[in-house]
Amino acid sequence: MSLPFHQIISQAEQRIHYMHVCLCDDLTSGIDFWMGTDLQSDWRRVPGRLICNLYEDPILVTGGPGYKVGRSRKIIEHLKASRKLILRSVKSEQKDPIASASDRAYALKNLSELNCIASLYLNQARDRCDDLVLINLIDHLLELYSEALKAKQFQGKFHALRTAVCLRAIFEHHSNVRVTTGKDENLNPTGRFCRCLEQVFDKLGIEAGFYHYAGEAAKLSEDADLLVEARHFLNGMDSDRNK
Repeated sequence: MSLPFHQIISQAEQRIHYMHVCLCDDLTSGIDFWMGTDLQSDWRRVPGRLICNLYEDPILVTGGPGYKVGRSRKIIEHLKASRKLILRSVKSEQKDPIASASDRAYALKNLSELNCIASLYLNQARDRCDDLVLINLIDHLLELYSEALKAKQFQGKFHALRTAVCLRAIFEHHSNVRVTTGKDENLNPTGRFCRCLEQVFDKLGIEAGFYHYAGEAAKLSEDADLLVEARHFLNGMDSDRNK
């Protein structure tokens, strides 16, 4: 029996939310370590939520390869190619069932090799829905990826800077650890902030020089929009907690 479109979307989004929670926990645990703090249970996910906001662009929220613009464009190409094959398979099913089956098999193989957040949607649907529902799902994913690529916060330099600034705000809000960018005689960063940012970049798949962006965040003026927004979020969480 073919799964309805809305059920596929719902199941996939539940898994994406779970992955987001796990990522927030993982990020916060690492940040907690470098700050030398022990955040209470109601603050456990707040640093991760600030750095990685599920509600900005859920298609990219899990980090890793999904965050890279070039990778996302390749995913779009794969989705379009698979859509074309499935549509051709549907149209030729009556006239040439062998060619139709071949096109469909190749398209499904192509979709199964996508190692990204889209796989959570496709794995729900690939063998459990008819071809027209699958085409609708691919159209939905193409729209999500296309919109995400337009978002400023996921362009390389901005994303790296925003992440570093958010981490600065977290360090200043939760700890007495100084936000510094010093190096030892071997040119390795010595400060906890820099080493933490290196770990955060790695977890999110941000391919940028963490030391450079640590410096950019450290010297940012107090009235810079990114820093003000991050502090506003953290202060808002304080207010909600004290109600």
